[in-house]
Amino acid sequence: MVQLVNTVLGPIAPENLGVTLMHEHLIYGYPGWQDDSAAPPYNRNKAFEICCCMVGKAMAYGLKTKTLVDATPNDGQRDPELYKMVADKTGINIICSTGLYTEEMGASAYLKVRRAVSGGFPAITEEVCETFLKDITQGIGDTDVKAGVIKVATGRGEITPYEGMVLEEAVMAQKETGVPIITHTEDGTMEPQQADLLISLGADPGRIMIGHMCGNADIGYSTKGFFQSRLGKLAKKIP
Repeated sequence: MVQLVNTVLGPIAPENLGVTLMHEHLIYGYPGWQDDSAAPPYNRNKAFEICCCMVGKAMAYGLKTKTLVDATPNDGQRDPELYKMVADKTGINIICSTGLYTEEMGASAYLKVRRAVSGGFPAITEEVCETFLKDITQGIGDTDVKAGVIKVATGRGEITPYEGMVLEEAVMAQKETGVPIITHTEDGTMEPQQADLLISLGADPGRIMIGHMCGNADIGYSTKGFFQSRLGKLAKKIP
């Protein structure tokens, strides 16, 4: 049975995706943007005009009637209604995300407090996974837009316990839904470690895309990292 792909205008068959841009952001707002009283308020109609213009330019390079994945996580100012407007106007398939950003740049303060109230890691992990599942199977917020990918992220040079928790939640949601996991790496670091952790937790290797690897100009960092990681695991199995 072929698994359909959630787009903002409804599910489609994989063969209808065509050329796909895998990591785009129609809009983005770092946590706290809504508290900046001196800044202009968010204007969805203006954002719609700008997004349609930019998508139109992309179409001129061959993206016509194809697909883009908006990789904006839950704590990055997603706007499913905007995505629907742009998809309807331009004819492009748009896949939106569920997930969370890095500990430093995302909404970690809220979830850390919630974790303390919930009773620690096991409880909060299950609660956040439920959020991901709702976004994928029921819809984001009070919209009918269902997420088609799970977005996770780690900071520069380490995967913090908070970020590891988010990766675990993503794997839990993938196991139930089959939805792909896409990632953010800071400055092209922690790529092998992300892959190792996700796979060790049970993620499907064929449904993982590590993001921003181009942020590190040393291609050997990734290739050596993956190779050394596999060697290390093999060595542990040798008596």
